[in-house]
Amino acid sequence: MNFGVLAVLACLALPIALAVALIVHDARHNRHIQRSPTSVASIRSRVARERAEVEAADAPTEVLPVIHPALDMEPTEVLPLVLPPRPRPYVGRAEAAPRCSSERPDPEVVVRVLRGLRRFPARPSAAATPRQQTDNPDSTGTSV
Repeated sequence: MNFGVLAVLACLALPIALAVALIVHDARHNRHIQRSPTSVASIRSRVARERAEVEAADAPTEVLPVIHPALDMEPTEVLPLVLPPRPRPYVGRAEAAPRCSSERPDPEVVVRVLRGLRRFPARPSAAATPRQQTDNPDSTGTSV
């Protein structure tokens, strides 16, 4: 880029920067004036807010309906009878799963399972734990 292009960009950027600075300053100034309790705008907004609060407090609201107690002379209303539960045709009868299957397991599978159970020791010995197994018989049994 040459000097002429930079000069044109600077001339275009300077007014834009000044306009942004002026807008930001004006917004801050207006916020400061509105915060001031003695300015006309803040007094008007406070009066409008107080009027709205009074109108909201005086508005007729009914949260719950008024329930009048029944007189002794009036007959009580008989409630309609509740219908008995009807069978639901889309829900089938629940049946429990059988506890034991009617067919015998495959004999080969039974032999493999029993052979695997025989390989397990009855109780694990203390020497079979991985922390105490070492390659050096002279060590104290602690691993690093």
